[in-house]
Amino acid sequence: MGFRKLFYQFIWTVKYLRVKYVYNKKIALINKKNKCEQISSLYKNNIKETFGLYGFKKIPTEWHRFYTNTIKKEDVQFIPEILFYSRVEPSLNNSTMYPALEDKNLLDKFFDDSYLPKSIIKNINGFFYVNNLQVSKETAIETCAKHKSMVIKPSIGTVGGKGVKKIELSNNSSQELDTLFNKYKTNYIVQEIVEQHPQLALLNNTSLNTIRIITYMRQEEVIPLSAVIRIGRAGSFTDNLTSGGYACGINENGELRVRAFDTYGKGYSKTDNGTILENFQIPCFDSIISSVKEQHQNMPHFKLISWDIAINNKSEVIIVEFNAMGQDINLHQMCNGPLFGKYFDEILNITKNYDPLKHLIEYGG
Repeated sequence: MGFRKLFYQFIWTVKYLRVKYVYNKKIALINKKNKCEQISSLYKNNIKETFGLYGFKKIPTEWHRFYTNTIKKEDVQFIPEILFYSRVEPSLNNSTMYPALEDKNLLDKFFDDSYLPKSIIKNINGFFYVNNLQVSKETAIETCAKHKSMVIKPSIGTVGGKGVKKIELSNNSSQELDTLFNKYKTNYIVQEIVEQHPQLALLNNTSLNTIRIITYMRQEEVIPLSAVIRIGRAGSFTDNLTSGGYACGINENGELRVRAFDTYGKGYSKTDNGTILENFQIPCFDSIISSVKEQHQNMPHFKLISWDIAINNKSEVIIVEFNAMGQDINLHQMCNGPLFGKYFDEILNITKNYDPLKHLIEYGG
């Protein structure tokens, strides 16, 4: 084995050990917090036997323990997070393409502009843009000052809604905006606030409650695998589970399931304002499905994409963002069961044949 290969073998091993440490620690904390009952030896053996068919001989079963305790059903096809992030996701999605393509400032280059929130200004690598034309900082401030309220967010890496902030301007708007822009420094976007569909506002009217849907691109078709709605807590502007929100599964008819779950698997049958979740109808669900299937075709480097979708007060589908790396699978498997369904064998075979070391050597990342 040459030095170059040894070097990349070391890099991959370090990455894997980091993923293993982070997610083993996470699931241990979740199972302890929820006092999850142990699963049977027979169930454990069936899990190991199933994943062993694809070359994963030492598959951990703690995720199956958590999901089984949450939805009260045994299923060997639950995907452990450690396997998903270390092998499955990289086998389906080209990670070297993601850093640029995830930039919210560039989404109008790839997606139909009618699907995107209206941008007010963009900051890309320190340069300001209005209507995709470069402008001065002063012009950017003047443009934003024409709006009473808006939302600012980092254009790259808004994990868990971090950095997403609603802006309400006072009379001293220019100074406020200058201070805000200095705080965010670079690579951010300021957008008009999406006024959500009144039906979705019934769940919580202070947050933009978004539909998170995962699609899988195969030859000649795009398959929606799972859909949930993320609901913010009363008074919260964001709907992320990491910000205290919860998620509820959506069935194929666009109706909510019986319970929603927070990040630790605690169940809720109604929202903070008392709205019953079971059979609650998601508006425009067919349009959501057709839209993400259509737009996924613009991102062929990623076979698996998580979409954050809003429905505005005009019943229009809005793509808030998409994720291709570090996608949250816990909320889907808590709410809807095993992620891949009938495509389990197909996807695990792709993963089995993927060589992460070869990818590192070829692309360097």
